[in-house]
Amino acid sequence: MGISITGISKRFGDFVAVDNVSFEVETGELVALLGPSGCGKSTLLRVIAGLETPDAGTVLFNGANVNTLSARQRRVGFVFQHYALFKHMTAEENIAFALTIQKRGKKEIADRVTHLIDLVKMRGYARHYPAQLSGGQRQRVALARALAAEPKILLLDEPFGALDLKVRESLVGWLRQMHDKLNVTSIFVTHDQNEAMEISDKIIVINKGRVEQIGGGREVYEHPNNKFVASFIGNINILDAHIRDGMIYIRATGHAVGKVREHKQATGDIVLLVRPEDISLHLAADGSDTMPAVISAIRYKGSFTEIDLKLADFSMMAIEFSKYAWQLGQQVFIGFRRYNVFESADSHQAIRRQLEQLGYIE
Repeated sequence: MGISITGISKRFGDFVAVDNVSFEVETGELVALLGPSGCGKSTLLRVIAGLETPDAGTVLFNGANVNTLSARQRRVGFVFQHYALFKHMTAEENIAFALTIQKRGKKEIADRVTHLIDLVKMRGYARHYPAQLSGGQRQRVALARALAAEPKILLLDEPFGALDLKVRESLVGWLRQMHDKLNVTSIFVTHDQNEAMEISDKIIVINKGRVEQIGGGREVYEHPNNKFVASFIGNINILDAHIRDGMIYIRATGHAVGKVREHKQATGDIVLLVRPEDISLHLAADGSDTMPAVISAIRYKGSFTEIDLKLADFSMMAIEFSKYAWQLGQQVFIGFRRYNVFESADSHQAIRRQLEQLGYIE
C-alpha cells in the first residue's frame, strides 16, 4: 500500500511541530524519517497513524484520503519505542490481543500467534511475561503484536532507541530481513543516521518540522542539499573558507585546498564541509593542495584510526585506513579528496550551534 503525504502541518499552541511536509512512500518500501530530537518526526508518524489530526494537508493510502478515519479504521501497525506491552499478559497473549478484539476464531488466533512467534524468533518464550523478557525480546513481541492483524502499513517510532548498542545493531538487520519477507510498506522514525542508512530504501531528512532532503543513503551522504544535511549525516568537519582568484583558501591558515568546481559563487566567504574519510595524510608536502598539521589525538578503532589534527587555531578529525603507526605530536601534511562547498551567508554559525547543542559535533 502506497502512502502520499501532501502539505501536512501540525501545531501545538505556538510551536510548529510539522510545517508543510510532503513526500511519497511506494508500496513495499522501508523508509526512514531521520532528524534530531524534537524535529517533528514522531508527530508526523502519529499523523499518518491517525493518532494526531493535522491542521492542514492530507494523508492518502493508495490514493484514498484517510484524514477522517480513526487510527483503528486505518488498520496500520504501530510499534512504540518503549514496547507498550500489557504487563499482565504473556507474550502470546499480547500478540493475540488485537485478534481477540476483532473476535477472530480461536484456531485462527492460535495459528497466527504461532506463526508470528516463529517469525520474530521467540519460540520458547510464548508464555513469558514482559518482566521475564529482555529489552530486545520485548521489542520483538511488540513488533509481532503490531503485525498480528496483517496491516498493509507498519509504523515504527524509534523502535530500537531504548536498547543497548549490540542488541540494537542485531535487531536493525533482522528488521530489514523481516520487512523483505512480509513486503509491508514501512516507515520508521530514528535519529540514528547509521541505522537509517543501513536498512532503509529511502531517507527523509527532517529539521525543525520541514523536509530538508529525500533520497537514498548514498545520495544524502555524498550529495547533501544543504549544510544541515551534510552536517547531520555522518561525521563532518566544518571549515570557514573563502574564494579568491578561482581558488579555495582555508581562512585560518591561508592555504589553498583546490580550485573552485561548479560553484556559483565566484568570490567571497564560503563554508567547506569535509568528511573525515576524505582527508588524506602525508608524511611530506604533496603538491600545492596539501597543508601542514599536527596530530593532537589518536583513537585506534581496529579497522581504522581516528586522528585529530591541529591546524593554526582550529581542529579537525581524519579517518585513516592505513596501518601506518602515526604518533602524537607528529607533523603531517593533509589534503582533501572531496568536499562540499556552501555559501556562508545562510547562518553557518547557527547550523554549528544547533548541532553542538544536539551533541552531533563538539
